[in-house]
Amino acid sequence: GKQPRCVPSSGGEEGKEICGEVGSCEQLCHVEESGPVCSCYEGFILTDDGETCEDIDECDDDNGGCAQICENRPGTFLCSCAAGYSGFGGSVKGDCLDINECLLNNGHGPCQDTCTNHDGGYACSCDNLPGTHTGQDNHTCEAVGGCAVNNGGCSHECINSYNQVFCMCPAGFVLGSDWRTCEDVDECQSDNNGCPHLCVNTPGSAHCACMPGYGSGQDSAECEDIDECEQSFGCSHACVNTAGSAYCQCPQGLEIGRDDKTCEDI
Repeated sequence: GKQPRCVPSSGGEEGKEICGEVGSCEQLCHVEESGPVCSCYEGFILTDDGETCEDIDECDDDNGGCAQICENRPGTFLCSCAAGYSGFGGSVKGDCLDINECLLNNGHGPCQDTCTNHDGGYACSCDNLPGTHTGQDNHTCEAVGGCAVNNGGCSHECINSYNQVFCMCPAGFVLGSDWRTCEDVDECQSDNNGCPHLCVNTPGSAHCACMPGYGSGQDSAECEDIDECEQSFGCSHACVNTAGSAYCQCPQGLEIGRDDKTCEDI
């Protein structure tokens, strides 16, 4: 395109200096016998009012002479090449040359296997890797079938590698004897998973719990005895707390009833 050039920042002021107060031109002004006459900088055209200037869109005329892309700018325009092409700016027909992306990587270009160059781009294929086809990224090769069919028979994650299927398991699971099914690991079988009381196994994990009559402390994960006597155990007379439990006790002359709570007369 045209090279940008510097122009006065206020054409109106320049016009006033030449034409005086009688001129009201937007850009350039000169005096003729008939009076002041307005004109415009290169790349602009005078409008019908004879004073203001309008940008000329050079791209409307034969694409500005550009080989591919023409971008109009105020007073000028720029030429460039489309993606997949390079050259000398694209200002002359034939300037934009196709980039052969397949020349890189020993002729493979950005492809895992076969790279075929075409005008303005390229295409990947897996012709030299039997049993594979082009993956979703259109660059790498994936095994035909494999994980694409029924997840390769894997219960969880399936990986294609060199035309073979490998099943993988998430944390807390281990691959079973069929090499496809992930089975839960019972963490409680290994040192009770470090739990002081009970260990509860869950799919893929495990957690600790307290035995009946115990609860987690406020400041630690240790199991502490619950004083049931402070929680309305229901004794009619005395309540005696024990480790993990409690019982009711009667004074002399009374005995505990069938409900183990109420003291009755002997």
